[in-house]
Amino acid sequence: PSSFPLRIFSITLPYHEEGKPATKGLIEWATAMQKGEDLLGSYLKKIQNAIALLLSQKLILPNKIATMGLSRGALIAAHVAAKNLEIPYWLGFAPLTKLSYLPGFSDLVSWDLMHIIDLLSGKKIRCYIGNRDIRVGTRNCFDLIEALTEAAYQKRCLSPPIELRILPSIGH
Repeated sequence: PSSFPLRIFSITLPYHEEGKPATKGLIEWATAMQKGEDLLGSYLKKIQNAIALLLSQKLILPNKIATMGLSRGALIAAHVAAKNLEIPYWLGFAPLTKLSYLPGFSDLVSWDLMHIIDLLSGKKIRCYIGNRDIRVGTRNCFDLIEALTEAAYQKRCLSPPIELRILPSIGH
């Protein structure tokens, strides 16, 4: 057992290996998914298996786990948090909340976070985004947070722990 109370496990996104530019990774995501490859589904299964293994080895504790990510990583982190009751926290930096918003992904609406509102609305959430994020869309992030808050309120949570910080931005 470690005497340090925090453990961080970082998982590289598909096609984002060392040295590859993120924009190239996005193109490869689009290409793979347009060919019908279940890129994100199989990636999420790998993460699920890793979490199950870490829990079984008691290297992580249920209800003490947070997922976090930047842009596409935040999208994945939200899906992971939504699918695991042991994960009560999601943190997103400039989160891509609507995959279908990106060019080349318009037919992949099922991965948009609006489809997992009920699963996410019981989590403790904090997101940060620029006031003019033209890459992932400030409005998309705001709409998600508003929907999450409304869903939590409907579940009788009068002051849900769902927070959005909108900060000055250079446009992406």
